[in-house]
Amino acid sequence: MSSSKFYILFLTLCLSCQVVSQDENSFRLMEVVDGDTIRLIDGTDDGLLVRMIGINTPEARDFKHRKEEKFGKEASAYLKSICSERITLEYDVESKDKYGRTLAYCFNEDGTHLNLAMIKAGWAEVMTIPPNVKYADEFVQALQTARKQKKGMWQDAIP
Repeated sequence: MSSSKFYILFLTLCLSCQVVSQDENSFRLMEVVDGDTIRLIDGTDDGLLVRMIGINTPEARDFKHRKEEKFGKEASAYLKSICSERITLEYDVESKDKYGRTLAYCFNEDGTHLNLAMIKAGWAEVMTIPPNVKYADEFVQALQTARKQKKGMWQDAIP
């Protein structure tokens, strides 16, 4: 085999490996569970339950020991309105929580960081749990801006 053919074959294999690794973390959206939790299609009946790292939203419904909270339905509706059909997950240090949910930063097909978008729109608070702190500073800055601009659930906040 000539060196140019080998080089082309090598590049093709490298590119296909990159595509495969990106696709491993990309899933079709099954449902928005609430403002900080989504379910993705992963080939199982239940789907992949993903808890978005670094954020917390008001509860959208009564569930076990938690009661529905003010702005919970609005937070869920907003997340649903901004999610694309495919979601790419980015993991931090820990990829599972104590309930077995996948922990991830979630990105739309266009690169929109959904965790950050929820904070910027005022529908999520920052909830940083070490060691998953990759975007913590950015999240805190976005929260301060959202509160100052009285976005989302901060619309009635006293300065």
